[in-house]
Amino acid sequence: MQRRSSFALERVVQNVKRAGCVLAVFDRALAISFRSGELREVDAGYAGAQVLRRVDLHVERGLITCVIGPNGAGKSTLLKTISGIVRPMRGSIELDGTPIHGLPCAEILAHGVAQVPQQRALFASLT
Repeated sequence: MQRRSSFALERVVQNVKRAGCVLAVFDRALAISFRSGELREVDAGYAGAQVLRRVDLHVERGLITCVIGPNGAGKSTLLKTISGIVRPMRGSIELDGTPIHGLPCAEILAHGVAQVPQQRALFASLT
């Protein structure tokens, strides 16, 4: 079973590379990084309600990084903040040392950051 899930993950990585993304952000918090990324002291939220408080995260070049937590922990807010959908209230987000926080979504996408919505049965061999 592990062999099949590895194969499925390899296919996902190949598709992300083919699409030209350097950091793919998947709903439900899987990031595949072909460059390094850094979040420092990031606060973010919606309509004045703070969801993320002083989040620090370092994503190493070439690694698969998972952010895991219960419902309501802020995983989706974190991913939306990295993608530029939610603006950080404070802190910095960098990709290979280049600040991307505060840029419009289209410019963040041009830097190679992409968000892939959750799909059921992404890994059909898993139950």
